[in-house]
This record gives sequence, structure tokens and C-alpha cells, in this order.
Amino acid sequence: MQARAEQLPFAEDTFDRIVVADALHHFFDQRDAIRDLLRILKPEGRLVIEEPDRDHLIIKLLRVAEKIALMRSHIHTMREILDMVVTEGVAARIEKGSGFASWVVADKPLQP
Repeated sequence: MQARAEQLPFAEDTFDRIVVADALHHFFDQRDAIRDLLRILKPEGRLVIEEPDRDHLIIKLLRVAEKIALMRSHIHTMREILDMVVTEGVAARIEKGSGFASWVVADKPLQP
């Protein structure tokens, strides 16, 4: 299936787990995409977003290469991604990786 990350063709509360691996920085509107991912996540479900650590030298070079290639990607800091999730009312945390990536892990609460 092919769809825009900001307008996924799934009903609310469809998935128990969602993983976005090394892709968020390619989405057109990351904030809207996170909002829609949380919409389709079931209560007590988990969203994991893996992104490159933009402070790592290799990732800094990759960012320059992607700009030169006119890719329009935007790598946010993990804190910025965490803030996008928390703004939607979902508890989340950052887990640091040992390599080039880290994760934002979000657990959707039960609705009252």
C-alpha cells in the first residue's frame, strides 16, 4: 500500500505497534505524520521512531549530501521529535543507540 504518512488510510486505533525506521526525516510534514500515526495506534499501543543522531559527524555529512541532492529531508533532534509526540498528549522517552541512531518510544494511554 502506498499513502502519505500525514493521511494514512486506516481507521483510528488500528495497530498495536508502529515502527518508523530511518524515515521520519523524509516525511513532508513530520508533525502531521506523528499526529496521524498516533491516531491509528490503539490505546496502550507503542510507537517507535528511529532516526539518525544528527550530532554524529557521519550524519552531519549525510545531511549536507542530501541538501546538495535536493532531497528536502529534515533530520530533527531527538528532543524535537519527543516534543512533537508529547504535544499530542502521549508519554514518550528517548533511548540512545550505540551507533548512528536513537529512538523515541511512545506509549499511547487508554482513553477514559
